[in-house]
Amino acid sequence: NAIILMILRGQNWARLLYLALFFLGLPFSIPAFLMALARNPVAAVIMLIQLALQMMAAVLLLQRPSRDWFRFIKLRRLMNYQVS
Repeated sequence: NAIILMILRGQNWARLLYLALFFLGLPFSIPAFLMALARNPVAAVIMLIQLALQMMAAVLLLQRPSRDWFRFIKLRRLMNYQVS
């Protein structure tokens, strides 16, 4: 996924985009989970695991060490900036 690669590169906009998309999609995933539970419980469990992993990623991206790391990457880029 391109957003994840950009997050790994230290792009703060990608972190914010992931968080925005996650929190915007969260209300829609609950009815989808309930419908999947009624039709196919195995698929619903997989969907629940996926949602839990996405939620853990969102929580980690909101933690102070994560914010500090993105600030460090930004500062490092600014310090290495050379005018040609």
